[in-house]
Amino acid sequence: MNDYSQYDVDDFIMDQDFINWVFDNNTEDNVWWQNWLLQNPHKQSMISEARTILLSFKVKEKSLEEETLNHEMRAIMDRIQKPRTMGILASLSRWKYAAILIGILVTGAVAYYTLLPFSSINNENLADADLPAKKRGLIEEYNSGSKDKIVHMQDGSTIRLAPKAIIRYAEQFSSLDTRDVFLSGEAFFEVTKNPNKPFRVFSHELVTKVLGTSFTIKANEKDQKISIIVRTGKVAVYDKTNIRDKKELNSKNLNGMVLTPNQELVYSRQQQKFQKTLIDRPVMINPAEIKNNFQYEDVPVVEVLEQIREAYSISIVYDKEAVKNCKLTADLRDESIYKKLELICKAMDAKYQVIDGQVTIEAKPCE
Repeated sequence: MNDYSQYDVDDFIMDQDFINWVFDNNTEDNVWWQNWLLQNPHKQSMISEARTILLSFKVKEKSLEEETLNHEMRAIMDRIQKPRTMGILASLSRWKYAAILIGILVTGAVAYYTLLPFSSINNENLADADLPAKKRGLIEEYNSGSKDKIVHMQDGSTIRLAPKAIIRYAEQFSSLDTRDVFLSGEAFFEVTKNPNKPFRVFSHELVTKVLGTSFTIKANEKDQKISIIVRTGKVAVYDKTNIRDKKELNSKNLNGMVLTPNQELVYSRQQQKFQKTLIDRPVMINPAEIKNNFQYEDVPVVEVLEQIREAYSISIVYDKEAVKNCKLTADLRDESIYKKLELICKAMDAKYQVIDGQVTIEAKPCE
């Protein structure tokens, strides 16, 4: 890796990795450069100047045809023959200035014609991609085996990688505002709580942000759907292609599509739509809340439903006034949550359905 601490503006402008970062807006590169700037704050003005120079002559894909490229080169050569105020380019000779600009044009043209089949890192298999960020201080973990692989992170978090899954993350988080992980495949996360440093998982089109929780993400490159299942705590999910205000993603608040325990969010990559529901087999999150082990004898239904809500940490919507006189006698110890709800509703002539990740009960008043 290049020793950027010794670079000046001229060096940054001519560095291919730096040029790629400026033009490609790759999230992994952004993490690395953010980390580097935090460690080298005295280089901030130099980086800003180099970025300004490059962005002033940004080459768009549609202008990279041979005729246009030649025209741009001729225009550059014509301009350097005329006296002009160089501004931020005062330190560069006119010929060096021309060489840099021509280099940018040529680099853009070559990149456009040779990399045209690959639209972005999100459209390639991360396990096979030769990423520039791979050599830029990012740790890479790939599960090439047939069993889950446990990864222990420096902040105390753990990740269980399914076979063929891959993750990348910064060598250290201490100087960063967020804890970012890049995932392709399936993984289960147990995140150490840190309200001041959100933990974010970038998985193709989606970004999952948490402060401290456990959850599973299934984001295989070839699958048409991405699934996120929450086990404990709370997570917020964002479609990074539709984020109107990037401050939402960068804030410490969980204000996206919020998921709670036993909820699942399925994202259709083709339709770009979300669907939130309960998982097939909800598990008890707070078993200590069950005082009678789900055995009831003439117990108010309101009390039963509140125990289920607390035990499974799910939302149950119903009219408490309508069921205030309803009572239940039943043994629900060995039943799934769905069977429990079915038996409760049957006892009071009601029905339930799962809507947007929560249980809704329609019941008539009991005599």
